[in-house]
Amino acid sequence: MKSTKGRFRKSLTRHQIYNDGLLVYLYDPANSEVILESLPKDDDYPLDEQNLGNAVRAGLIVLIQLTQDDALDIEVGHGRPLTKKEKAGFEWLPIEQAHLMLPSGVLRIDSANSLALIPEEADEDGAEYMCKPGQYRVSIDRVGFNQPGEEGEFDHPTHVFTLKSVSQKEFSQNDTVLIAAEGWVAPDLDAESGDADTFFDRSAPCGRVDGKHFHGHVYFDEDKTFFLNLSRSVAKELKLNHINDDAADDLEELADYLRIKVPALGLDIHCSIYGRRYFDMSRKELAEIGKNVATGIPQHRFFGSEGLELIRFSWDTNSRKIKASEIEQWYDAILETS
Repeated sequence: MKSTKGRFRKSLTRHQIYNDGLLVYLYDPANSEVILESLPKDDDYPLDEQNLGNAVRAGLIVLIQLTQDDALDIEVGHGRPLTKKEKAGFEWLPIEQAHLMLPSGVLRIDSANSLALIPEEADEDGAEYMCKPGQYRVSIDRVGFNQPGEEGEFDHPTHVFTLKSVSQKEFSQNDTVLIAAEGWVAPDLDAESGDADTFFDRSAPCGRVDGKHFHGHVYFDEDKTFFLNLSRSVAKELKLNHINDDAADDLEELADYLRIKVPALGLDIHCSIYGRRYFDMSRKELAEIGKNVATGIPQHRFFGSEGLELIRFSWDTNSRKIKASEIEQWYDAILETS
């Protein structure tokens, strides 16, 4: 792929990569075999943070989440991260860093369309940067999505990757499996309130599974609904039944009964996905279940511009009212399975 001099720093090289996905992959093609061997033994695995987590921790690959599926416009090279002077005129996200092993001295940068890990499916060109074989700390500077005075598409790089060689002693396991997209600061996800439509323009972390618990996030709407970032891959890991709904004749048999706790609001919600809908029950029946109950409706999944998969829950009339100050915000939540 043709490269040009960097806009933010002339010593860097600039590349543009076709993309219609939501992840950027950094790795050395020499590590492809060991990366693929680290994946779960499943014929239907996606190359995402759920399945590449072990490879990321080991420093074999780095995953960066995007806010939307625009073409990648990047700069890459050796040196320190961008300086304040070089960043002047733009709003930037906090810098991120990750360790990466480059045994052949090739840093490959791919979109979902160019991912050379699965060459039979890669139909676009990625970018490659040549360096000395070794171990590196990659600094990741990212331009914020909303820039002052800008309208339409960006005409400048949005991601800048700078490499610094590190010793074996300095090289350590990566704690962060996914470098989250703009709009999320883990673990405190106190998103700004505002127009509800902006909610669907925010990207979200995938959360994590711990045994029978899913540590995720909920968002309260103003019309007796709330959303949980429960994806199909997470539901599968938790062995929930509702993900098989495409082939189901009897949804009652697929019912999942769960509890969602929202510590910040003191909520302990009894939930069902499929099965008998709580909002069809009498008050006496609801009182036997608990104070706060809700029914999940998988066929009402939403996908925002960032590709976030959500499940929608509807409150019954027995649940406490969500205050105006509590809506249009994300909160940490814990989903418990039986």
